[in-house]
Amino acid sequence: MQHPPRSRHHSITNEQIRIIKRLDPHNLMHAMFQITMYLGLRPKEAIGLTWSKVYLSSRYVRISQQLFFIDHSDRYELRPSTKTYRKRTLPLGSDAIQVFLTARIQQEKMKKASCGEWNNPLGLIFTHCDGRPFSEGEADEELHRLMAGTSDPEIGFYDLRHTASTAAYRETSDISEVQKMMGHTNPNVTRNYYIDHDSRGKRTVAAAMNSYTEGSLSK
Repeated sequence: MQHPPRSRHHSITNEQIRIIKRLDPHNLMHAMFQITMYLGLRPKEAIGLTWSKVYLSSRYVRISQQLFFIDHSDRYELRPSTKTYRKRTLPLGSDAIQVFLTARIQQEKMKKASCGEWNNPLGLIFTHCDGRPFSEGEADEELHRLMAGTSDPEIGFYDLRHTASTAAYRETSDISEVQKMMGHTNPNVTRNYYIDHDSRGKRTVAAAMNSYTEGSLSK
């Protein structure tokens, strides 16, 4: 059976899934990895996620923005997630809620310990100890470090998004649901480039399927 072409990104393996799930969310970069894998966020969406978009008591998060660094400098700004200004609302499962709760407590501790040097005017969730946002490059480097002893250590931040989409499709077989989760306007983009159809993809989702899709798909 011939499958459509796919991007250079792919789902991570079961071994790598377990590593991500066991990370301590008190490390806010590690918390960002977990939320990205649970919800299928774009890297810039995860980096640019703000507390104003997270509704823990109502168990959902609104995805409408991405963070961009300006001219490769330390300056940054939030922009719409897509050119068409499409927004999406993702319900939160218990794993994701716990990550957010831990991250909020940890960030408050970081803020108090910063001795007045805290700089987070946008209210970003996943930050350095002084409130500055992470970059995609930093995230990729940390993932390479975490996965150094695995069969495929060169995974990237974007591969966590592909893992979420593949897992969601394996559980539901509903491309429209996964399309909405990913925020794609065209279901063919979801089908052709965000779902692994090969044996690697089948292995990937065997371990913790419910932890991915619980809360991530529309209800």
